[in-house]
Amino acid sequence: MRFTKIVSLLLFFFASTAFAVAGGNDGTHVAFGKASYYGKGANRRFTASGERHYSDSMVCAHKSYPFGTLLKVTNLRNGEEVIVKVNDRGPFVKGRIIDLSYGAAKKIGLVPAGIVEVKVEVYHPLENNPFEGDSTTNSTLSTGSFQ
Repeated sequence: MRFTKIVSLLLFFFASTAFAVAGGNDGTHVAFGKASYYGKGANRRFTASGERHYSDSMVCAHKSYPFGTLLKVTNLRNGEEVIVKVNDRGPFVKGRIIDLSYGAAKKIGLVPAGIVEVKVEVYHPLENNPFEGDSTTNSTLSTGSFQ
C-alpha cells in the first residue's frame, strides 16, 4: 500500500512537471482567468516549495509552473501589473488560475475586489531589460593583478 502511494505521488509529480514545461514556459503562453489572494492568516506558513510565506512578498501559487518561475500578472480592470515568483501550489478553487500574496494583490488593486480577471505570462528578466539596445549605456570591465 505504501509503495503504491509513493509510486502514485512520483507519477503525479513527473506528469505535472511535464505539463508545466509543455504549458509554455518559453514565454509564449499567456493565460487569462481569475486571480485571488492569500488571506493574512497565511503569513509565515510554509509553502509547497518549503519557503515561508510572507504576506508582503511578491510570490504566488500556481498549479503547474515550476517553483521559481517568474510570472507577470496584469489586472485587466486597471492595467496594473506585478512580477511574482511561484513558490506554492494552488489555487484549488474552480475557475481561478493564480493566488497572489497580499502584497502582490495590493500592488495591482486586487485587495478591495478580492477576485479580478488577470492576464498571466512568464516573465524573462533578460528579455525584458529596459536598457537592452540603448546606445547611451556602456559597460567596461577592468581587471588587474595586485600584490
